[in-house]
Amino acid sequence: MFEYNEHFISTMMVPKFHFLDPQEDEIELRDISHSLSLLCRYGGHCKIFYSVGEHCVRMAQILKHYGADEYYQLAALLHDAEEAYLPDIPRPVKYVMPEAEKIYKPIRDVIYKKFGVPSTVDWAIIKDFDNRILLTEAKQLGVWNKMWEPLGRRLRYIGEDKELGWCPNEAEEKFEKIYEELRRA
Repeated sequence: MFEYNEHFISTMMVPKFHFLDPQEDEIELRDISHSLSLLCRYGGHCKIFYSVGEHCVRMAQILKHYGADEYYQLAALLHDAEEAYLPDIPRPVKYVMPEAEKIYKPIRDVIYKKFGVPSTVDWAIIKDFDNRILLTEAKQLGVWNKMWEPLGRRLRYIGEDKELGWCPNEAEEKFEKIYEELRRA
């Protein structure tokens, strides 16, 4: 008989990921890249499939374009990595569910520790670029509206590929490639 009192999920690489008490040995980059490549942003409310994984790759590319060091690029690549284990909740819903952050944060902290994101990263910078790419993506994906304008200015540069909507395999491969390049830097 399967018991739900242990609070874990199974991933491709790990039989038990304890989402309420995450451990470094339960975190695998392959799980993150694969899962994020299959998760659609904006709750799936866009005119084409656009994955969280592609968004994360684009964030890393943007930070590189603006001259950020490899630690900021890594932080940008992994800024939504916890969503591989607990899928994305659209931002307006998150704001009325602050208890969700109590589950997301420990997962995010373990991911950052495992992959070497330093505590000195200024997350306000990452958040600013995240807001700005959100506006840019939303416009291109057909979900933007004027109420989003207070988030800032849209970006002109959104990564090496101007067309959004990579297939999941492409997003997964690019995610892992950027991670490996940053690890070697």
